[in-house]
Amino acid sequence: WQERVAKIISRRQKSLHKESIHAFKQKVKNYLVVHGYNEELFMAQLEKLELPENLDYLAKECEKLLAKAQNRDAKTLYQIKGKLCRKGFSLRDIERVLEEKL
Repeated sequence: WQERVAKIISRRQKSLHKESIHAFKQKVKNYLVVHGYNEELFMAQLEKLELPENLDYLAKECEKLLAKAQNRDAKTLYQIKGKLCRKGFSLRDIERVLEEKL
């Protein structure tokens, strides 16, 4: 079972460039639970999985939201941070990318 779980996780890693690490782990967890795998079986593998945060995707999403924004006041930036947090990015990474963009 461990080998099957590892194979599923590695297959799903190909879609990692389209989402944050948190969202990726959540989707893999949901997939495995729906398909009847025991949570104890795969949580250890997901936790020890070392994946670099995809800052390129975060920067692209940030640029899209900034382009849609009419003005760049504090309220708008707060809303952009909220939207990116909902997508699963960490606040620290969001602030770092926003500082670069502004």
